[in-house]
Formats: sequence, structure tokens, C-alpha cells
Amino acid sequence: MTAMRGSRLAFLHGDRRTSEFLDWQPWLEKAARLVGKFDRELYDDPFSYNETASVSLLASAATQAGYLALAEFIVWKGHKADRRMNAAGRCDLWIYAERKTYALEFKQSVPLAVTEARWTASMNAARQAAKYLRADEADERVAALVVSLWQLDDDDLDDARETLTALAERCDFAWHIQRKDGEASDTFLYFDVM
Repeated sequence: MTAMRGSRLAFLHGDRRTSEFLDWQPWLEKAARLVGKFDRELYDDPFSYNETASVSLLASAATQAGYLALAEFIVWKGHKADRRMNAAGRCDLWIYAERKTYALEFKQSVPLAVTEARWTASMNAARQAAKYLRADEADERVAALVVSLWQLDDDDLDDARETLTALAERCDFAWHIQRKDGEASDTFLYFDVM
């Protein structure tokens, strides 16, 4: 008998009554299905590359969930020296979902070792990027972090999963795309609404 390949989505943290959860759960379920399809068809994990590839997969997942999505587009942001001033920039992903629109700024980590310090630095970088988005870009500005365990040795996976699951308490929402055999790795997704 062949082992089941693919992945499944596990909700880790957040308020299930919110519009964010109600909009994001179907979106991220589609993302987990896409990861499973990449694994079955190509023996690959699209979250294992970089932020651009991950955002592109998440834009596709949003479309599959029936939402409108636009990745890597030009926007006016608050200037770093004075946020009251405008500066040209990009937004990583914009989603028009069932209940709200979301402008998301992503950071990605594909670590060789999972540490709380690395997670904190990456999440803080995403939060800082999201703060520069103008409030009129969407109903909600969101900091997002993708952590792929692709690079980790199998011996280190259990400790990494435990650490990353515990860190879910330090943000507004978190999900875990869990691998089921195959080539796809575990991926953790963290979100803070700004």
C-alpha cells in the first residue's frame, strides 16, 4: 500500500469568531491542498523557496477560495523617516475576501535551525513592513510570516514543530500546514493584524 502524500492544515491560534479566521481558514485550506498537489505531482514544496514563490502560491490559493487576489503591486507607503509623507513601495499580497479586504506584508524563513530569536526578528520585520502600508490600502493591514522546515534534518523536526507551535501564542493567528509523508515539508504561517 502506498503512503498518502500531501498535507493538511491545522489551526494553532486565534479567535475563530473573527472575520479574519472566517476568511483565512478557507484560503489556507486551499493553500494546503496546493502544497499537496505540488508534492504528488512534482515531489516538491512551493513554500521551500522564497517569499515571492510563497506569496504567489498564496495568491493562487486565494483565487481558488473564490477571492480576488493581487501580488507584488505598487502602492504608496508611509515614508520611513516620516510616515505622514508618501513613498513608493510594494504590497506583497492584497486579498478581497468574503468579509474584508486585506493588505499583507510577508517575510519568509527557511531556517537551518529554529530559534525563538530568529522567529522574533522575522515577525518583527513583517510587522514593521505592514506598518508602512497606508490604512486606505485595505480594511486590514496584516503582518505575515512563513516558516518552512524544508532545510531541517528529520532529527530536528519534532523540536522545531514544538517551538513553532508554542510561538503561535505570540501572534494574532497561526496555522500549520503539516506534511503527510512525501517530499513537502511542514510550513507554519503566522499573522498579526495591525
